[in-house]
Amino acid sequence: MQKRLINLVISVLLITLSIFTVGCEENTSNPILPPVSLPPVVQNVLINPNPITVSRETTEHFMASVNGSNDPPKTVTWSITGNKDTLTTIDSAGRLSVNVNETAQTITVFATSTYDTGKIGTATVNVFGNDIIDFGGISWSVLHRDVANNRALIISREIIEIREYHKHHYADPIENIKGLTWEDSDLRTYLNNDFFNQFSSAEQLRIQTTLVSNSPNPEYGISGGNNTNDKIFLLSIDEAEKYFPSFASRVARLNGSASWWWLRSPGYISTHASYVYDFGNIRLNGSSVNAKSGGVRPALWLNL
Repeated sequence: MQKRLINLVISVLLITLSIFTVGCEENTSNPILPPVSLPPVVQNVLINPNPITVSRETTEHFMASVNGSNDPPKTVTWSITGNKDTLTTIDSAGRLSVNVNETAQTITVFATSTYDTGKIGTATVNVFGNDIIDFGGISWSVLHRDVANNRALIISREIIEIREYHKHHYADPIENIKGLTWEDSDLRTYLNNDFFNQFSSAEQLRIQTTLVSNSPNPEYGISGGNNTNDKIFLLSIDEAEKYFPSFASRVARLNGSASWWWLRSPGYISTHASYVYDFGNIRLNGSSVNAKSGGVRPALWLNL
């Protein structure tokens, strides 16, 4: 009996050892491997802002986002095409500098993935104020060409002088200028007389008399007064927004420094006139008409 018990225990031990050995052999032939690391994949490169309108003599900073799976590298190389001036450049950080003499109307910015050079983002840059006319000893930007009538709407490229919108001494009663509009302003009188007379007789013949619409202030509803017939005028709020579509494009300089310039539209009350601030934003509330630091950018329709 005892011998049978010993044989049974030995059999169980042999079976257990056999199972353990098979298991070890299976584990040896099928080891547990670490997870496979997949390579990064770039799906696309996007540039912001896009599109954008800029003026010459400005710098615009672009940002690129590299999108994909498995965390692709985010670095890009920057380049441009379409520029006509070699001094219009983009640096390694995506800062585009448009030179003062750039004549291209459209520039394309490229951001190329350094990991996958086949993935390239693009952005369209519209260059404002490409068309320049020299007339009467002043450099003018062309805002609109009326090809059918062979004429152009032009505005001085920079601020030509500092002048009050309307003279009013602080000691005088404010009632004297209540209800003031572009029609009765001293600046309108000056532009259509003394300033106009600075042009030669031949040049004066090329300047058209224009029916100027004087709309109310769009924010405060202050009347712009009667429409006027002018040879020389200032832009209105609506025209500044139409022809200068971005803050950067509205920036104007006097002797190399950005400065604010008058619009003909009224401000939040009739004793104020609207203007474009140094940074290009339009101040609808306006400035007092007798402010002595307002810049003048005359506009006119010129026969070509």
